[in-house]
Amino acid sequence: MPDNPFIPSFGVSPLYLAGRDAALDEVRQVSLNLARVDYSRASLIIGQRGIGKTVLLNAVEDAAREDDWLMVQATAAKGFLGRLVVEQLLPLLAELKPDHAKVTGELSVGIGVATAGITIEGAEQSPTVASFRNTVFAICEAAPERGLLFTIDEINTRARDELEEFATVYQHAIREGLNVALVMCGIPASLSPMLSKDAAALTFLNRANRVDIDLLPLHVAKTAFRETIAIRGTRTATEETIDFMARTAKGYPFAIQEVGNRAWDVNPEAREITLADAEAVRDAAIQAMYDSVLRPIWRALPDRMRDILRVLARDPEIRTSAMAKEIGATATAMGGLYQRLIETGVAVRAERGRVAITIPYLAAYVRSLDVADDEGRDRLAILDEYDD
Repeated sequence: MPDNPFIPSFGVSPLYLAGRDAALDEVRQVSLNLARVDYSRASLIIGQRGIGKTVLLNAVEDAAREDDWLMVQATAAKGFLGRLVVEQLLPLLAELKPDHAKVTGELSVGIGVATAGITIEGAEQSPTVASFRNTVFAICEAAPERGLLFTIDEINTRARDELEEFATVYQHAIREGLNVALVMCGIPASLSPMLSKDAAALTFLNRANRVDIDLLPLHVAKTAFRETIAIRGTRTATEETIDFMARTAKGYPFAIQEVGNRAWDVNPEAREITLADAEAVRDAAIQAMYDSVLRPIWRALPDRMRDILRVLARDPEIRTSAMAKEIGATATAMGGLYQRLIETGVAVRAERGRVAITIPYLAAYVRSLDVADDEGRDRLAILDEYDD
């Protein structure tokens, strides 16, 4: 059976990366250019779940390896700074100075601070505590001609204390002229509280070069299907089939991989992926979007934002005054509420004082929730009959 070249998995790079060349070039220019100090060599990649943030981060890391950068990678979960020190920075330092450093002791993590024992065996050096700051500076001093790249995925408020500690050390390293760089990723709903004017402790996020990644244009989506199918060299698809698959995926990278994966598997031994194959998997692929992308996006939204989306899903042409009445808000409050919704990345301002949902299938998903609520009420009504 021919291997399916489509990979509908989060964070796993597709065999053909479509439509991200400009974003990758921008990150390389800002963060992987040792001659440039703009934005403190920091880039912030922003996009929804399944839109390709981690895939772009993977491409940045590949580019960094080609350019001979030292690199450490983290996901911004609680305790990430301590793990970064013990699992990556200290081994990297030992690799750079194999005759002078060995790691001893155990990890101790405080609020945003990680320490571990490290013995420096140089003739005139005494044992030192390997804090995050000390280790970063030691690595940069050990390899002054190379850059040290940090990549941090899934930036969020739960790791705020450690991110603040990281920012303090990173900015100090920049001020000292060390060759460090930073590329971060996050979803709009998680980042917006930290990008607000009140989040002064994390102003380094606002100073980073922002790279927003979004839907792929139709012609790029078609190329993604065409080139991914061609990679194996065993199967073909007509332009009509490719157009149907691209229009089903609506430029969403996760959906492209999902639609392609399912269409390929309908008749995997056949030479051609047919239009009938693609049509047969359309509903299942959309349901996968519901389950894997839209449900997490919906759950991450504040209740007030959900209220607005429920109304927009039913009436996309609704004006601001009518929306205020629907959700029980004042007309003057709607400007701020709309702005908060826009900051979550699920809507944009449209003409005539409206906002419009911009995530494929989100409106349909929201409407399906109302149907589910109705079904739930029907079940409760049946149960009520037995209580009479």
